[in-house]
Amino acid sequence: MYESILTNYYDVKPEGKLQTKGYDSYYAQGKLYTVVTVTNVEEEVLIELYEMSEQLKRTGDGLVSTFLLSKEETFLITHKEVDYVVLVRNRIDWPSINRTGRKLAKFHMRGRAIERQIDRMSRMGLWKDLWEKRLLQMEKVWTEQSTVLHDNEFDQTFVQTFPYFLGVAENAIQYVVDTELDEEPDEEDAGTICHDRFYPGMWDGEGSLKIPFDWVFDHATRDLAEWIRWTYEEKQRAGIPDIQRFLRDYQTVQPLTPFSWRMLYGRLLFPLHYMECVEKYYLSGHDGIKRGLGDQLPTIVKHTREYERFLDAFYQIAEAPVSQAGLPSVNWLTLS
Repeated sequence: MYESILTNYYDVKPEGKLQTKGYDSYYAQGKLYTVVTVTNVEEEVLIELYEMSEQLKRTGDGLVSTFLLSKEETFLITHKEVDYVVLVRNRIDWPSINRTGRKLAKFHMRGRAIERQIDRMSRMGLWKDLWEKRLLQMEKVWTEQSTVLHDNEFDQTFVQTFPYFLGVAENAIQYVVDTELDEEPDEEDAGTICHDRFYPGMWDGEGSLKIPFDWVFDHATRDLAEWIRWTYEEKQRAGIPDIQRFLRDYQTVQPLTPFSWRMLYGRLLFPLHYMECVEKYYLSGHDGIKRGLGDQLPTIVKHTREYERFLDAFYQIAEAPVSQAGLPSVNWLTLS
């Protein structure tokens, strides 16, 4: 589909196409080229993503995809009124990623050393505001749905369960706010390159890419929390050994500070899995997607009590220095 763009604008003659996760990629002369449509991406965002990818490449990450200059010495090209960039990865093999926690810690260390200030892609210090905005929007939907009689099972489940998840979310916001007020961040708590959603297998297996359009700039515990959340959702208690190994491996490179432990817990407490399921359902116009989400929501609700138990025991499971670091518990989890 994009062979002509690579040939005409970048003087790259594709030798074949590879199926990568969510992107169109082609290989040529031992390199992998990924074409990304960016018509609706702001210029400042592209500049920041460029700077982040260059930072990782410059500090030794050989698997990262970076922006490729065109024959006209520009990173952005326009073809038939559509804007594109091309990313290049200097190898086409797919090495197995062992000890993901350790690799992630090194990724964060490289990202934390970036000198350019990141603004548009930064989520540092914004969790409270972003979560509150999300809750306000969802509360409006819930108010509308509550005034109507529903035959649809998803609508009924949402109306019945949202007040509980609203309360949990408010607890998470307060936990993060208290952390930012009470705990002094260390140097290791500076912002770094993170993923919008980091999950097991994201870097592993054929077609996996380290690609700038999956990134944001945030506190490192964003990635830790989302990996842990995904693992527990998929495996429940059977995933606990994986979670313990992941955190141990991460801390062989970068031990967690008291501030990090608390931010990690606050993010796990926020019911993002529920929020995203509901948001995707009401924003989607695709019946197939709605059916899948309709199956997902009852599962989330069914596992609520188990997730509460996991959160209540999390610091113990994670081998966190609770007494030494003064890590606060959430009382209602202990009592429920």
